[in-house]
Amino acid sequence: MKKMKLKANRILDGHQYAISRSLEGERFVVIPGCTAIPAEIAALAAGADAWMSRIECLCRDCRQPFALRDLQGGGQWCNDCATKDIVD
Repeated sequence: MKKMKLKANRILDGHQYAISRSLEGERFVVIPGCTAIPAEIAALAAGADAWMSRIECLCRDCRQPFALRDLQGGGQWCNDCATKDIVD
């Protein structure tokens, strides 16, 4: 298993979670008693687990908060930062 840096525990809609990051920079949602869920998978959560898609993380470039469902690149960048280097 990859080593991860764990951020502080948080609560959203009564669910406790933490955001962790692997040494390679990949983000994970960690729920007590469960395994780490990659941020890109948590962003797609629906039904009873839809609360995970609303977890806010900072964009790696502009440092503004966005819900996981609104971040690109595995929960790393907002739309503006993800597309700023694309040349037409």
